Amino acid sequence: MTVAPCVKFIEGWAKTYENPSVTSREGRVAHFGQSDHVRYYGSDLRDRITSAGFMLEEFTAEEPKVLRYGLRRGEKVFIARKG
Repeated sequence: MTVAPCVKFIEGWAKTYENPSVTSREGRVAHFGQSDHVRYYGSDLRDRITSAGFMLEEFTAEEPKVLRYGLRRGEKVFIARKG
């Protein structure tokens, strides 16, 4: 199993926020919260994953997995599998 890095995800947003004109380190921090990010995903993340041919499982982090895996209580965890 391959583990992907975390992505910025905002459940309350219907659409992902992307702005390809933001290319500087400072601009990315201002727009996306980190210099190495280029988008904030909205709830359309699910469609993006499944339209790329992945099956998607989704979990909300609760105890005891919050402590065991260093998650934030209530955050979404997505597992995508090709298939």
